[in-house]
Amino acid sequence: MSLCGSVEQTRDIVFLLYDNLERQNASISVIMHLGNEETLLPVRSMEPFVYEFGFGRNQRGVAILEIYVDGVQIPESPVRVQITSRNCNDDYPGRGMIAVR
Repeated sequence: MSLCGSVEQTRDIVFLLYDNLERQNASISVIMHLGNEETLLPVRSMEPFVYEFGFGRNQRGVAILEIYVDGVQIPESPVRVQITSRNCNDDYPGRGMIAVR
């Protein structure tokens, strides 16, 4: 299972999915597993055969994404997304704030 991306906590990460088989009216679903949580992510059709999905979370950890097209898991799925500690100094310079969780 490969690392597909990394994002700081509280930030959003967005993915674009291209259907190489160019299926008409494909049904795309993405299930995210993070800790004990399982979430069905919203997927939006952007243009023919291109879809967008993403998420943002406060907790650190590794999210596992399962990606399905017409009910069949794609060969590259599942993938991992690392959620890292937020760098508070970027948003609040010199205030000595640190990320929790």
